[in-house]
Amino acid sequence: MADHLRYAISVDAINEGSGEFNTSYRHFDAVKGSLGSSVTASTNATGGIEIVGTVTNFSAGTPTYTSLAADGTKQVVGAENTVYDGMFIKHTGFTDTNLNTRTYEYIACFVEHSSGNYTLFATIPSGGVIFLPNTPALGASMGYYVAASDNVAGGTSATGTVLAQLVTIT
Repeated sequence: MADHLRYAISVDAINEGSGEFNTSYRHFDAVKGSLGSSVTASTNATGGIEIVGTVTNFSAGTPTYTSLAADGTKQVVGAENTVYDGMFIKHTGFTDTNLNTRTYEYIACFVEHSSGNYTLFATIPSGGVIFLPNTPALGASMGYYVAASDNVAGGTSATGTVLAQLVTIT
């Protein structure tokens, strides 16, 4: 059983340029490096994320995958109206559990703000991931949802299934 979470986020803002022989990439002048941060907590620390330690959708170190339908059907992450210490949503970049068929579709992430009414808050590209710390219970019949999408604006369908990893921590 886990007693704390540790996570780090790193984002690089990159300029693409052309050199004499090929394309070159460098950090954006205004940033000049990575944007990033990390957090950790232990049972004796203050701040960070201290948890009692139940991680769902993993079994003996093996992830459980969820296939998101091409028709854009929304799939709840965890359960509705539930407090989580963290939610981990990963786009595997594949369509199948053999991890041998690539997809470049998106995962659209929604928050259900009233029963049956959703607002898009993020789209995850192939191979991408998002971590949401300290997610609140949203109320009866409301939760966090994901769906396969063919565009970054959270389109309602995709050309094929998208394999996701949906992990919740309480």
